[in-house]
Amino acid sequence: MEEIREKVIKEFRRRKYAESTIRGYSNTLFRLFDFYSAHNPTELTNKQVTSYAKSLINQKKSHTTLRTLIFVCRIFFDQMHNKNHGIYPFKIPDSAERSADFFEQSDVLELIDRKENLKHKIIFLLMYSCGLEANELLEIKIQDIISKDENPFIILHDSKGNEKRRAYLSKRVIPLLSDYYKEYKPESYFIYSQNDKNKKYSYTSVRKLLIDSLKEMELNPALTVAYPFLGHL
Repeated sequence: MEEIREKVIKEFRRRKYAESTIRGYSNTLFRLFDFYSAHNPTELTNKQVTSYAKSLINQKKSHTTLRTLIFVCRIFFDQMHNKNHGIYPFKIPDSAERSADFFEQSDVLELIDRKENLKHKIIFLLMYSCGLEANELLEIKIQDIISKDENPFIILHDSKGNEKRRAYLSKRVIPLLSDYYKEYKPESYFIYSQNDKNKKYSYTSVRKLLIDSLKEMELNPALTVAYPFLGHL
């Protein structure tokens, strides 16, 4: 059992999740293992996971807890052990506290953490942590990112190329930006087109990325790209 738990943590670290996220994801999965302590975790079935999830629903656990359970089970069973659990046949209850206009902060953080593609993670991370609209993000060039300053920031420009404002960066974001720079090697636009480094990534692509990601999390994709992120700044 201990070996399996270590492999789980190692896999989450390989995916470059934050340590706090790793603890949350691991604990969610390990509680499932403990619930079926007499069984080998790798042999648990779709039916057993569903039964456990329904017990959480009866305990009135949050929709975030249940979505996290689905997510980590897909990683553990389907991706790490090829068990093909597929869809778990239970309905996640609606949250009574959910705002009609904004996502919860936990939703946005989960959205970021789920992204294994580094470019996609950076897109959502910068929008959320810096309060950027999609169009502002896509206009950023490599020289606009001042990462070595004591208080790192991004220079944002208006349509005429004049400095519009500065968006300050958390120092915790810098290592990921560095990883992105090393992997993608941008030459002009920081977030560039898939086919041409000299062209910016398209708004349509960001929009589709967001909508697809929200559908995966069973969240409402009708909300705009910018407002959900700005709601928690």
